[in-house]
Amino acid sequence: MNQWSVLNALKQYTSIDDSETAQILTACRACMDELTVRLKDDADKDDARLVNAAAAIAYYRLMVKKMSAEDSVVSFKAGDVTVSKSPELVLEIAEQVRDEALKTVLPLLKDDEFLFKQVCI
Repeated sequence: MNQWSVLNALKQYTSIDDSETAQILTACRACMDELTVRLKDDADKDDARLVNAAAAIAYYRLMVKKMSAEDSVVSFKAGDVTVSKSPELVLEIAEQVRDEALKTVLPLLKDDEFLFKQVCI
């Protein structure tokens, strides 16, 4: 797995402008590294599920960044034509894509997190 394969996988979710490539490539590398450190010792680092999961994480982060950077106009009406965009829906879809990709890669990751909470009865 390398950042270029993650970038190519990311292109299945969104179009990427050439001027953004360097910045997005850095984000792809960060997402890839985030997954790589959590891999089990015997996991295949070139597994396609890892590439897809890193791309899905990068896609989610890219959508969060785009939605926070765009103006707050969510609806435009000209005569009988109304154009609306829903940042919440875009982020919800990106979150679903990320979560589904992470589910597929779970068998390759270490389970070393621990949660301690009080149980109230």
